[in-house]
Amino acid sequence: MRGVVAAAFVDECRYRAWELLAYAVRPTTPHVWLVGYAGVGPGLMAGRMKARATCWLRERGCIGADQPVWVDRGGSDAGCGSPMTS
Repeated sequence: MRGVVAAAFVDECRYRAWELLAYAVRPTTPHVWLVGYAGVGPGLMAGRMKARATCWLRERGCIGADQPVWVDRGGSDAGCGSPMTS
């Protein structure tokens, strides 16, 4: 599942011409971190990334159609001095 989520993030950024600077999909805990620049608010970026990853996970049979994927909304810290806004 890690590889599917990571590939979905890369694909979404490529599709939207967003700059993905770094990401980590933890192997032992259900945590994902993203650092990037999209010219949109962090909430929108996170939502699009999660939607793409969810779709890919379901298409590839990693999770069931009704199985929840994301435990909570997650943080969306724009970072110090970032041009992104919420």
